[in-house]
Amino acid sequence: MLSQDAEMLNYTHALPKHYAPAYEEEASAARSPAVSTSHLEVFIAAGLLAAVLGLFYFLSGYAAQRSYDMQELRTEIIALEKQNAVIRLDVARMESPARIQAIAETELGMQVPRRAIYGSSDAYVDPSRIHE
Repeated sequence: MLSQDAEMLNYTHALPKHYAPAYEEEASAARSPAVSTSHLEVFIAAGLLAAVLGLFYFLSGYAAQRSYDMQELRTEIIALEKQNAVIRLDVARMESPARIQAIAETELGMQVPRRAIYGSSDAYVDPSRIHE
């Protein structure tokens, strides 16, 4: 009576294969993650898609801003070129010989010489050699 068959005491062989005791289900639930692997893959794919779309949106906005800035610069360049042309005309008008002569005669009292005197680089010039 004291000796018993070990196979007879093992009742698990009589249970169906799909049966798992309650304590084993709790232990396996504690070991498995709360979100299954397929759900995790879906979340990662959605996150990557959102990141790519966000990057595309950011880059398109950045390109639009750069285009707007470029157009502003072109407009400013055109305005500065027009202003530069007006200033060149003013400089040409100010440097004209007729204007300079008129200012010299009216405001400074200068007169245009009636005769030209040609000189030489010699220290002594004979007055008889000067042509009128």
